Amino acid sequence: MLTDFFTAKRDEIDALDPDLEGIDFQSVPAKGVDPVKISALDEILTGEQVEISEPVRESPSGESWIYPIREELGMALANMSLESTHLFAERWARTEEWRRDEGDAAELDQLLRALKALAVKAKDDGKGIYVHISL
Repeated sequence: MLTDFFTAKRDEIDALDPDLEGIDFQSVPAKGVDPVKISALDEILTGEQVEISEPVRESPSGESWIYPIREELGMALANMSLESTHLFAERWARTEEWRRDEGDAAELDQLLRALKALAVKAKDDGKGIYVHISL
């Protein structure tokens, strides 16, 4: 499973090729991250238990999806201090989903740092954060 987080406006998402190919946004690759793991991160950072969101786009083949990241999670990522990313990464790595996939807290710390930068950019540019997942 390939996963990329990126920023975009909703009309940019709607204008994508139906097969979701050729997505050309600045992105943060995050191999192995899925909607369940994103939901777990959301709960860790916001304290809110949330349902897994529905994709805003799906390819006709059913092998590629784009999911929105909740605004609250985006704000939590943007406001997270760099000094605290390792603490959140350790908590995220201990979730059932990451334990099953042998998630590494140091790698997740690097991912959270990259996602923080992406979230700050999204906030500054007035865009949302999305995740593209493909098989």
